[in-house]
Amino acid sequence: MKAHYVSSDNHLTDILKLGSYPTLEITDLESNQALVTASSSIEFYGDFTYNGNKYRKAVDNNDQVHIYKFEPLVFRKASDMFICTIAFSNRAFTPATSLSGSLRNGIKANDYSKSEIRAYLNGLNGSSYKVDDFTNKGFINEYFTSSERDLIANTNVDNSLSSLHDTSEFNEYNMCSNTTNRLFLLSSKEVYSEELGFSRNLSRDLKIASCETPSRKNVSACYWLRSPAAVGSNNDNVQTIIAGSSSAYSVSTATNYSFAFKLKA
Repeated sequence: MKAHYVSSDNHLTDILKLGSYPTLEITDLESNQALVTASSSIEFYGDFTYNGNKYRKAVDNNDQVHIYKFEPLVFRKASDMFICTIAFSNRAFTPATSLSGSLRNGIKANDYSKSEIRAYLNGLNGSSYKVDDFTNKGFINEYFTSSERDLIANTNVDNSLSSLHDTSEFNEYNMCSNTTNRLFLLSSKEVYSEELGFSRNLSRDLKIASCETPSRKNVSACYWLRSPAAVGSNNDNVQTIIAGSSSAYSVSTATNYSFAFKLKA
Protein backbone atom coordinates (compact mmCIF):
# COMPACT_ATOMS: atom_id res chain seq x y z
CA MET A 1 0.00 0.00 0.00
CA LYS A 2 1.16 3.53 -0.78
CA ALA A 3 0.31 6.75 1.04
CA HIS A 4 -2.18 8.87 -0.92
CA TYR A 5 -1.11 12.49 -1.44
CA VAL A 6 -3.54 15.16 -2.61
CA SER A 7 -3.16 18.86 -3.27
CA SER A 8 -4.46 21.17 -0.57
CA ASP A 9 -6.98 23.54 -2.20
CA ASN A 10 -4.45 24.39 -4.91
CA HIS A 11 -1.90 25.50 -2.31
CA LEU A 12 1.69 24.28 -2.29
CA THR A 13 1.35 22.43 1.02
CA ASP A 14 0.90 18.69 0.51
CA ILE A 15 -1.63 16.80 2.55
CA LEU A 16 -1.84 13.08 3.15
CA LYS A 17 -4.98 10.96 3.53
CA LEU A 18 -4.45 7.95 5.75
CA GLY A 19 -6.59 6.01 8.20
CA SER A 20 -10.30 6.72 8.59
CA TYR A 21 -12.56 8.38 11.12
CA PRO A 22 -16.29 9.23 11.28
CA THR A 23 -16.02 12.87 10.19
CA LEU A 24 -18.71 13.32 7.52
CA GLU A 25 -22.15 13.93 9.07
CA ILE A 26 -25.15 12.68 7.11
CA THR A 27 -27.34 15.75 7.54
CA ASP A 28 -30.51 14.65 5.74
CA LEU A 29 -31.59 11.59 7.70
CA GLU A 30 -35.22 12.05 6.61
CA SER A 31 -34.14 11.06 3.10
CA ASN A 32 -31.88 8.26 4.39
CA GLN A 33 -34.31 6.12 6.36
CA ALA A 34 -32.59 2.91 5.25
CA LEU A 35 -29.40 4.19 6.85
CA VAL A 36 -31.27 5.05 10.05
CA THR A 37 -32.85 1.59 10.09
CA ALA A 38 -29.40 -0.01 9.67
CA SER A 39 -28.32 1.77 12.87
CA SER A 40 -31.39 0.78 14.92
CA SER A 41 -29.57 -1.88 16.97
CA ILE A 42 -27.30 0.84 18.42
CA GLU A 43 -28.99 2.63 21.29
CA PHE A 44 -26.69 5.59 21.92
CA TYR A 45 -23.22 5.27 20.38
CA GLY A 46 -21.52 2.79 18.11
CA ASP A 47 -20.34 1.80 14.64
CA PHE A 48 -22.17 -0.09 11.90
CA THR A 49 -21.79 -0.94 8.21
CA TYR A 50 -24.28 -0.12 5.47
CA ASN A 51 -23.84 -0.75 1.72
CA GLY A 52 -20.15 -1.46 2.23
CA ASN A 53 -19.44 1.79 4.08
CA LYS A 54 -18.71 2.23 7.77
CA TYR A 55 -20.71 4.70 9.89
CA ARG A 56 -20.94 5.84 13.49
CA LYS A 57 -24.16 6.65 15.31
CA ALA A 58 -24.18 9.13 18.21
CA VAL A 59 -27.22 10.33 20.15
CA ASP A 60 -26.82 13.77 21.76
CA ASN A 61 -28.16 15.05 25.09
CA ASN A 62 -31.39 16.14 23.37
CA ASP A 63 -31.98 12.58 22.06
CA GLN A 64 -31.23 13.69 18.52
CA VAL A 65 -29.63 11.04 16.32
CA HIS A 66 -26.45 11.89 14.40
CA ILE A 67 -24.84 9.57 11.85
CA TYR A 68 -21.32 10.04 10.50
CA LYS A 69 -19.60 8.30 7.63
CA PHE A 70 -16.00 7.17 8.06
CA GLU A 71 -13.75 9.26 5.81
CA PRO A 72 -9.95 9.32 5.40
CA LEU A 73 -8.08 11.31 8.03
CA VAL A 74 -6.23 14.31 6.62
CA PHE A 75 -2.66 15.18 7.63
CA ARG A 76 -0.68 18.29 6.72
CA LYS A 77 2.91 17.68 5.60
CA ALA A 78 5.31 19.75 7.70
CA SER A 79 9.01 19.17 7.12
CA ASP A 80 9.45 15.41 7.66
CA MET A 81 6.26 14.87 9.69
CA PHE A 82 2.52 14.74 9.05
CA ILE A 83 0.27 16.65 11.44
CA CYS A 84 -3.41 15.78 11.88
CA THR A 85 -5.77 18.57 10.83
CA ILE A 86 -8.51 17.85 13.39
CA ALA A 87 -8.71 17.16 17.12
CA PHE A 88 -10.46 14.31 18.95
CA SER A 89 -12.36 14.83 22.17
CA ASN A 90 -12.63 13.74 25.78
CA ARG A 91 -9.42 12.04 26.84
CA ALA A 92 -7.29 12.88 29.85
CA PHE A 93 -3.50 13.03 29.55
CA THR A 94 -3.55 10.58 32.46
CA PRO A 95 -6.86 10.07 34.37
CA ALA A 96 -7.25 10.77 38.07
CA THR A 97 -7.92 7.08 38.76
CA SER A 98 -4.33 6.33 37.68
CA LEU A 99 -2.78 9.03 39.87
CA SER A 100 -3.50 7.67 43.33
CA GLY A 101 -0.51 7.09 45.56
CA SER A 102 2.64 9.14 45.84
CA LEU A 103 3.30 10.30 42.28
CA ARG A 104 2.77 6.73 41.05
CA ASN A 105 5.81 5.58 43.02
CA GLY A 106 7.98 8.44 41.79
CA ILE A 107 6.44 8.91 38.32
CA LYS A 108 5.40 12.52 37.77
CA ALA A 109 1.79 12.99 36.73
CA ASN A 110 2.80 14.95 33.64
CA ASP A 111 5.42 12.43 32.49
CA TYR A 112 4.54 11.99 28.82
CA SER A 113 6.56 8.78 28.50
CA LYS A 114 4.24 7.14 31.07
CA SER A 115 1.01 8.88 30.17
CA GLU A 116 -2.26 7.21 29.25
CA ILE A 117 -2.65 9.37 26.13
CA ARG A 118 0.62 7.99 24.71
CA ALA A 119 -0.39 4.40 25.54
CA TYR A 120 -3.82 4.91 23.97
CA LEU A 121 -2.54 6.48 20.74
CA ASN A 122 -0.05 3.68 20.13
CA GLY A 123 -1.91 0.64 21.47
CA LEU A 124 0.52 0.06 24.35
CA ASN A 125 0.16 -1.80 27.62
CA GLY A 126 0.46 0.94 30.24
CA SER A 127 -0.33 -1.23 33.26
CA SER A 128 3.26 -1.03 34.55
CA TYR A 129 2.72 2.68 35.17
CA LYS A 130 -0.90 2.39 36.32
CA VAL A 131 -2.77 3.30 33.16
CA ASP A 132 -4.92 1.02 31.01
CA ASP A 133 -3.75 -1.75 28.74
CA PHE A 134 -4.47 -0.64 25.16
CA THR A 135 -2.78 -3.57 23.43
CA ASN A 136 -4.44 -3.95 20.01
CA LYS A 137 -7.19 -1.46 20.95
CA GLY A 138 -5.49 1.93 20.77
CA PHE A 139 -6.22 4.72 18.30
CA ILE A 140 -3.66 3.35 15.83
CA ASN A 141 -5.35 -0.07 15.92
CA GLU A 142 -8.92 1.20 15.58
CA TYR A 143 -8.52 3.87 12.93
CA PHE A 144 -5.62 2.61 10.79
CA THR A 145 -5.54 -0.70 8.93
CA SER A 146 -2.56 -3.03 9.36
CA SER A 147 -1.22 -2.02 5.93
CA GLU A 148 -1.56 1.66 6.86
CA ARG A 149 0.21 1.08 10.17
CA ASP A 150 3.06 -0.48 8.24
CA LEU A 151 3.63 2.86 6.47
CA ILE A 152 4.18 4.77 9.72
CA ALA A 153 7.71 4.96 11.12
CA ASN A 154 8.73 4.47 14.72
CA THR A 155 9.93 7.98 15.59
CA ASN A 156 12.46 8.92 18.24
CA VAL A 157 10.60 11.69 20.07
CA ASP A 158 12.59 14.37 21.92
CA ASN A 159 11.15 15.07 25.40
CA SER A 160 14.17 16.97 26.75
CA LEU A 161 14.46 20.67 27.58
CA SER A 162 15.32 21.36 23.95
CA SER A 163 11.76 20.29 22.98
CA LEU A 164 10.27 23.31 24.80
CA HIS A 165 9.33 26.63 23.26
CA ASP A 166 10.28 28.49 26.46
CA THR A 167 12.74 26.88 28.86
CA SER A 168 13.01 29.75 31.34
CA GLU A 169 10.93 28.10 34.09
CA PHE A 170 12.15 24.51 33.63
CA ASN A 171 15.05 22.23 34.37
CA GLU A 172 15.71 18.62 33.46
CA TYR A 173 13.75 17.42 36.52
CA ASN A 174 10.56 18.63 34.83
CA MET A 175 11.25 16.58 31.72
CA CYS A 176 10.81 12.88 30.97
CA SER A 177 12.84 10.39 28.98
CA ASN A 178 12.68 10.36 25.20
CA THR A 179 10.19 7.98 23.61
CA THR A 180 9.94 5.90 20.43
CA ASN A 181 6.48 5.53 18.94
CA ARG A 182 4.55 5.84 15.71
CA LEU A 183 1.98 8.43 16.87
CA PHE A 184 3.01 11.30 19.13
CA LEU A 185 1.70 14.55 20.56
CA LEU A 186 3.42 17.74 19.43
CA SER A 187 5.78 19.58 21.77
CA SER A 188 5.51 23.27 22.63
CA LYS A 189 8.58 23.99 20.48
CA GLU A 190 7.07 22.19 17.48
CA VAL A 191 3.74 23.94 17.71
CA TYR A 192 5.47 27.34 17.65
CA SER A 193 7.79 26.41 14.77
CA GLU A 194 7.48 28.42 11.57
CA GLU A 195 9.28 25.59 9.77
CA LEU A 196 6.34 23.33 10.65
CA GLY A 197 3.82 25.91 9.44
CA PHE A 198 2.86 27.42 12.80
CA SER A 199 3.60 31.05 11.99
CA ARG A 200 0.62 32.58 13.83
CA ASN A 201 -2.02 31.69 16.40
CA LEU A 202 -4.67 30.84 13.80
CA SER A 203 -2.40 28.19 12.27
CA ARG A 204 -2.50 26.25 15.57
CA ASP A 205 -6.30 26.17 15.69
CA LEU A 206 -8.01 22.78 15.21
CA LYS A 207 -11.69 21.85 15.04
CA ILE A 208 -13.12 18.96 17.05
CA ALA A 209 -14.34 15.81 15.32
CA SER A 210 -17.99 16.32 16.21
CA CYS A 211 -19.02 12.64 16.15
CA GLU A 212 -17.87 12.26 19.77
CA THR A 213 -19.60 15.40 21.04
CA PRO A 214 -22.22 16.45 18.44
CA SER A 215 -23.12 19.62 20.35
CA ARG A 216 -19.56 20.91 19.81
CA LYS A 217 -19.64 20.72 16.02
CA ASN A 218 -17.03 23.02 14.43
CA VAL A 219 -15.90 24.26 17.86
CA SER A 220 -12.23 25.17 18.16
CA ALA A 221 -10.38 22.59 20.24
CA CYS A 222 -8.20 22.93 23.28
CA TYR A 223 -5.76 20.06 22.73
CA TRP A 224 -2.88 18.40 24.57
CA LEU A 225 0.80 18.90 23.88
CA ARG A 226 3.36 16.49 25.30
CA SER A 227 5.27 19.28 27.11
CA PRO A 228 4.95 19.89 30.88
CA ALA A 229 3.58 23.22 32.08
CA ALA A 230 5.40 25.39 34.60
CA VAL A 231 3.01 26.05 37.48
CA GLY A 232 5.33 26.60 40.41
CA SER A 233 6.69 23.24 41.54
CA ASN A 234 3.51 21.47 40.41
CA ASN A 235 4.08 18.42 38.19
CA ASP A 236 0.37 17.87 37.57
CA ASN A 237 0.02 20.18 34.57
CA VAL A 238 0.66 19.87 30.85
CA GLN A 239 0.72 22.48 28.13
CA THR A 240 -2.25 22.70 25.78
CA ILE A 241 -3.15 24.86 22.82
CA ILE A 242 -6.37 26.87 23.20
CA ALA A 243 -7.42 29.59 20.76
CA GLY A 244 -4.00 29.30 19.20
CA SER A 245 -2.00 30.02 22.36
CA SER A 246 -0.53 27.79 25.06
CA SER A 247 -2.18 27.24 28.43
CA ALA A 248 -1.75 24.84 31.37
CA TYR A 249 -4.26 22.07 32.11
CA SER A 250 -4.30 19.45 34.84
CA VAL A 251 -3.40 16.02 33.45
CA SER A 252 -6.68 14.51 34.67
CA THR A 253 -8.83 16.98 32.71
CA ALA A 254 -10.75 15.31 29.88
CA THR A 255 -9.88 17.52 26.95
CA ASN A 256 -9.02 17.06 23.28
CA TYR A 257 -5.98 15.62 21.57
CA SER A 258 -4.34 15.47 18.17
CA PHE A 259 -1.12 13.89 16.95
CA ALA A 260 1.56 13.64 14.28
CA PHE A 261 3.69 10.91 12.73
CA LYS A 262 6.47 10.30 10.24
CA LEU A 263 6.42 7.89 7.30
CA LYS A 264 8.95 5.17 6.75
CA ALA A 265 11.67 6.07 4.26
